Amino acid sequence: MHFNWLHLTDFHQGLRDQDWLWPNMQEEFFRDLERLHAKAGPWDLILFTGDLSNRGNPQEFVRFEQEMAKLRGRLNQIAPGPEPLLLAVPGNHDLIRPAAKDPLVKLLNRWGEDPDVAEAFWNDGACGYRQVIDTAFAGYTSW
Repeated sequence: MHFNWLHLTDFHQGLRDQDWLWPNMQEEFFRDLERLHAKAGPWDLILFTGDLSNRGNPQEFVRFEQEMAKLRGRLNQIAPGPEPLLLAVPGNHDLIRPAAKDPLVKLLNRWGEDPDVAEAFWNDGACGYRQVIDTAFAGYTSW
């Protein structure tokens, strides 16, 4: 038995000037996938390792999903059959950055020095530290 996967990263949907740049590169990207598919065979899994968006806006994730639908469509043309699973993890651009002067953010930045902060973060889902992170990644989480 074998397991094939495709690794994609750093799409940065919402990046300035992407509206004209990506359409010019998209067909070449799809041709690369076709060449890679010919060598590697069908993919069971697509790993997307961060920076799906550029600023974490919900609209960027909507646009990212639209682009992923095009990718899935092209993959289905290349190799009809079961659609590969998508596993995505957020990157440092997949959030709306909280205000650096927010006292909770300041404490989170020092959590390695204050075990009480880490303890509260990991063990109390309702604590303010967790709320800061949940709010920052709300667009990703909703996607």
